[in-house]
Amino acid sequence: ELDENLIAAQHLLGSTYHGIGDLDKALEIYSSAFKKAEELGDKMWMGRSIRKIGNIFYGKRDKDKALDNWEKSLAIAEEIGDKLGMSGSLNNIGLVYSGQKDYDKSLEYYSRSLSINEELDDRSFIAMNLSNIGNVFKQKGDTEKTFDYFKRSLAIYEEIGDKTGTSNTLRKLAGIYKDKGNYDRAIDYSIRSLQNFGDLGYEASELSTMEWIGWAYFTMGIFDQSIDYYEKRLSVDKESSNKEWIAFVYG
Repeated sequence: ELDENLIAAQHLLGSTYHGIGDLDKALEIYSSAFKKAEELGDKMWMGRSIRKIGNIFYGKRDKDKALDNWEKSLAIAEEIGDKLGMSGSLNNIGLVYSGQKDYDKSLEYYSRSLSINEELDDRSFIAMNLSNIGNVFKQKGDTEKTFDYFKRSLAIYEEIGDKTGTSNTLRKLAGIYKDKGNYDRAIDYSIRSLQNFGDLGYEASELSTMEWIGWAYFTMGIFDQSIDYYEKRLSVDKESSNKEWIAFVYG
């Protein structure tokens, strides 16, 4: 039990270094955790450690090593029946194939991950899977399926009170309407997204959404609303002394 606690502590430390962007240190710590788990013959911690190592390689943009580690992690999780580990590795592998534009394989892995999360009734991960599948259909140019998966994802994010997931998905839906030239609906979803981002304090996302809404109203010839959103954006930039954007607005 003491050794398991040590591995758990290493994972917490590795996560901290990952969070602050020190990927080399995080990799060193997760590798040490894997070796310790291997010595103990603890398959669960071996699988978790290898998955974390894959995450680090993905962060370092080494997709091949990330994929290799996630496939090893998946094999271990399948061997011991760790469904949560299986779900995580399947999702991550789907992410790699999506980036490689191998959309069929990406959908296969995302769908397998979704199936497990539905079995576990893990609402947060179900919403994430649905959103990822929607992203793939967007890349494939299938607007109807993209919209369907994003809407299903949004419903769950709203149900569980995940404001970050809700805001990001609202922006994705706004993007679909924008691409279709339906600015009324795009603005509606953007405003809802903006309200959530405001609650979360995500200033960068909030500002870009304000800017887009201002542009959309301008394009539609609704100039008073356009000015209103540009002025809101400008007031935030003045507070944060963003001189570059202030100069852009003033022309």
